[in-house]
Amino acid sequence: AMRAACDAANQAVYGRACADPELRGMGTTIVAACVRHGRLTVLHVGDSRAYHFSSHGVDLITRDHSIVAFMVERGELTQEQAKNHPGKNVITRAVGTEEEVEGDLYHLTVRRDDCLLCSDGLSNEMADQEMLFEVAHGVRRSDCCRRLLNIAKNRGAPDNVTVVLAQC
Repeated sequence: AMRAACDAANQAVYGRACADPELRGMGTTIVAACVRHGRLTVLHVGDSRAYHFSSHGVDLITRDHSIVAFMVERGELTQEQAKNHPGKNVITRAVGTEEEVEGDLYHLTVRRDDCLLCSDGLSNEMADQEMLFEVAHGVRRSDCCRRLLNIAKNRGAPDNVTVVLAQC
């Protein structure tokens, strides 16, 4: 079902871009999650991210589809160098830029853990451990997303900032 939804989104964006010359080449990223019977499934395209927060800490679930992420994997850049690289927002896979796109699927077993879905507007402005602190130690859980958004905006997030926190 998640792959079908990604395919439908891709066709909608691609179709719109093909129909309007001013929109040629436009695309977007996607990160989606579904929890059923203690299993978390995440679908991902681009550089939006999914994080898993548990009593063990924070783990990045997804792998960015970007040139810089590829360079880090090959050992050409460190994580620190990647944060300031001029091409850090150049993505290699996006929804709507091609007729077809393949989303990566990730599967985890979860037990009353938290899953955070976010755009690069948040992950570019905050370290994973900072996000963990806000999720684990925030005064009111209901305000967590607002706090994360405000931190990113106060740090000058130049991009759209989207945050969803779900308890699995």
